[in-house]
Amino acid sequence: MLVERNPASGPSELSGSRHSVSEFDAEIGAWRGKARVLYLLRTTIELAIDALHDPDQLFGFGLLLDRAVVMRGRPQR
Repeated sequence: MLVERNPASGPSELSGSRHSVSEFDAEIGAWRGKARVLYLLRTTIELAIDALHDPDQLFGFGLLLDRAVVMRGRPQR
């Protein structure tokens, strides 16, 4: 959809826009959170598979879990 600037509404408002910038920011933040969870899940699965072949990989698995706990406690931007 082509969005044109409405000259009567001021410099920052667009005609045809249905969402505010804060709504877009919230949606982007939600997608970033989902991507972070999927990344941690994928990495956890990869390390678990590696640990089946090499028990020394369990050290990396523990580090990943520590990182997940730290990231969970971080405030959102």
